[in-house]
Amino acid sequence: MSFIYKLSITVIFGLIVPAFHFPELYTCPPCGQECDTLEFTSSGKCHYCGMELEVRPETGKIKLEEGSGKFIISDDRDSTKTIQVYYHMPESYNENSEIVMVIPGAGRNADDYRDAWIQISEKYDVLVLSPSFSERDYNFEAYHLGGLIHSSNLMDNVEYIDGTNKAKLNEQNYRYKISNSPDQWIYPQFDRIFELVKNELKSNRETYDLFGHSAGGHILHRMGLFYSSEKVGRILASNASFYTLPSMHFNYPFGIGNLSDTSINLEAAFRNKLIVFLGEEDNADETRGTFLISKSADRQGAHRLERGRFFYQFSEKIASDSKLEFNWQIVTVPGIGHNYRKMSDAASQYLYNRSNTKQ
Repeated sequence: MSFIYKLSITVIFGLIVPAFHFPELYTCPPCGQECDTLEFTSSGKCHYCGMELEVRPETGKIKLEEGSGKFIISDDRDSTKTIQVYYHMPESYNENSEIVMVIPGAGRNADDYRDAWIQISEKYDVLVLSPSFSERDYNFEAYHLGGLIHSSNLMDNVEYIDGTNKAKLNEQNYRYKISNSPDQWIYPQFDRIFELVKNELKSNRETYDLFGHSAGGHILHRMGLFYSSEKVGRILASNASFYTLPSMHFNYPFGIGNLSDTSINLEAAFRNKLIVFLGEEDNADETRGTFLISKSADRQGAHRLERGRFFYQFSEKIASDSKLEFNWQIVTVPGIGHNYRKMSDAASQYLYNRSNTKQ
């Protein structure tokens, strides 16, 4: 039997035992349940979800070896929160190998997203990093919406429609506080993970690419809109449910009307290499994933494919009207719906197939 503990103590038969008595700890792979936050003192299966436990790496110790693994770092905005980073290092890895960061969907199942890229990693000699931000520590505002807002009443104003994948938002009653400081957003954590890995491996890479599907697409299209970094290469934002438009006519998260002037620089945003990466079959017939409906969201289209195209075309017109350089692209992948594995394969072809002329 495995014992379970939280924070810095272990409870055994009612006695509190300091955690340092147990140097090797185990965790459950991310499954979206409360057991994601638990630690175990012996190997075996998780008592809650039944998944096989993994050895918990020492927090802050960055060590990558050939094959698949993970490491854990603290969030430098709040040291009580940790980020588990799953990786795959290909057999042919060298200091010039490219690096891609894969941002998981709402399930926060970074291990599965990493696994979807293992064959890709070996085929194209790409180091894959996939960070897991637990739902307990990173709610919808902190994850999907990038941390630009906090302290919302979202759950009091969302109604899930039985028998569908739709969630209806009461925008009129939706309230939140705004975080104007980029230091409080999620995006710098991606740069930090890249730098930690780059330094550990003595990599020569100056930039990394990003791919995110569903909730990951939410995060990454907003990253392209709000955050610019010399470390970031191409940003593939795939199959988001709705978008933040570069428009003052709508409030966040549907626009930028109520954000500080320091939060948005459209000239810098449109210079980013953002690719709106859409599945052609992520349309009105798609039932996977959660799909938001509301007055503002519905203006963008009736399904994810329409909304992605609307976002791109709307942004392109804003750039044209403002006479700004526009580096964004849109790619529609035929024959794929809301499927992160198939979209991952398509993303790898787009990014790393040298014969691909779309880049």
